[in-house]
Amino acid sequence: MFVSRQTNPLLRKRLLTASAAFALAALPPLFAFADDPVAFDQMVETGGWLCEEAPAKECIDHGWAYADRNGDDQLDRKELEALRSDMNAWADWRSDSLSGKDRTKLSIARSIANSLELDDLIQGYDEDDSGTITRDELLADIKVDQRPLPEILADKQATDWQAIGERLGPFGSLVGSLGAP
Repeated sequence: MFVSRQTNPLLRKRLLTASAAFALAALPPLFAFADDPVAFDQMVETGGWLCEEAPAKECIDHGWAYADRNGDDQLDRKELEALRSDMNAWADWRSDSLSGKDRTKLSIARSIANSLELDDLIQGYDEDDSGTITRDELLADIKVDQRPLPEILADKQATDWQAIGERLGPFGSLVGSLGAP
């Protein structure tokens, strides 16, 4: 999807936030490989309208199907590395088509995603010490209901941004610069 100034501003913000907060990107299955900006773009394009309109579970299922490459219903380090790699390839591919403000947000998001130690990220979410992140673990700080995911993420009663920030460690405070309330 081409994200431009003509794109609905709320949708553009949500697309960038979704692509950036890849740990929350537990957002049809795609069989993609690392550094695949086209597949990631397809995931973002479909996820953009799906996440804006459909109940949050559908948005989460969409992203989860993309991220969970081996289909075991958990995210391991290798899958998180592939997700980060795809996001970076997509960001390089799309950055010239974004406004200056959106490029800045994308740059902050990439800094967070690329600075996170994946083992620390897994440890922050892995409540059962399995070395992976399950969907329930990933969503522990988000009360999913029938609303679209952006509405839930904007609801301070439904999303514990402080807990999410703590799970992200020293970079958690930057989440607010990407649109967290």
